[in-house]
Amino acid sequence: MALGLASVMLAEAANLVARTLEPRGLGIALGVLLHAVNYTLGLVGPTIAALRLHYVEFFERFYEEGGFPFHPFGQRG
Repeated sequence: MALGLASVMLAEAANLVARTLEPRGLGIALGVLLHAVNYTLGLVGPTIAALRLHYVEFFERFYEEGGFPFHPFGQRG
């Protein structure tokens, strides 16, 4: 929900920039650039979420316990 709202707000900002910035060509170019950034974020966000889910699901299969207990510096006990 939050990503969708952020995407809408970025699109509104891009439209506002394209309408109000002078000279007109610069405003349109910057608006198109902002829409391209928004589109890219829309593609990358779900991809990262899916990759994170795969990592969490398959992590336990390849994890081998071992090593030694961690004892931070300066603590005795």
